[in-house]
This record gives sequence, C-alpha cells and structure tokens, in this order.
Amino acid sequence: NANAVMFCLMDVSGSMGEREKDLAKRFFVLLHLFLKRRYDRIEIVFIRHTHEAQEVDEETFFNCTQSGGTVVSTALEEMHRIIEQRYPASQWNIYAAQASDGDNSITDSERCIALLDGKLMRL
Repeated sequence: NANAVMFCLMDVSGSMGEREKDLAKRFFVLLHLFLKRRYDRIEIVFIRHTHEAQEVDEETFFNCTQSGGTVVSTALEEMHRIIEQRYPASQWNIYAAQASDGDNSITDSERCIALLDGKLMRL
C-alpha cells in the first residue's frame, strides 16, 4: 500500500510548555521524514486535546494552548472517527503518535486501553 496517514496527537493543556511542544514537533518531524522514505503519499492529521479533542491545522496544533484537564481517550476517539470517515484501512497504512507530559485523568486509562485494544489496534 503506497498511502499512509500519520496522526499527530498532542496534549495542549497548560502543563505542556513551549519546551515540551518543541520536543513534540521534532519527534513528529522525524516520524514524517521516516514515512516519506517509504510511501508515495502521506497525509498528516493533527489532533490536539485537553479534556476535549479536535482536529486542527498545523499552526494551531503547535502554537495554541488550552486550559482544562487531560483526557487522552478523547483524542483516540477523534482519531477513530476520522479513520472511519476518511482512511479505510484497506487503502491506507495508519500511523499514530501522541505527545504529552504523561498526565491523564486517573479515570481515563481503562477507556484508553479499551479503545486501543477494541478498535484502533484492529484496523
């Protein structure tokens, strides 16, 4: 399959400072360069999240901070929704990377595991 989609997920809560965002950007750039060597076509989807997630453009993704807690499952749910709508696994190789400071709502970890095991890893 010559098509790849790269999902960049990032926590943009107040605890993610400029240094953390800069490191995240470097990581995402390296991943993109790696994928460019292997695929003819790569699309990038940027999803930022706090306690809510949304798809945004690259500028907004790296330069805007929001307030709110961190609920990682919202980003996974948004990624799954976008895959279902735009990137059928039969036509796209799907890559995802998430950058955060490691914080997540204590009640959200089980939901993340369920989403990864039940939906995303099965694509």
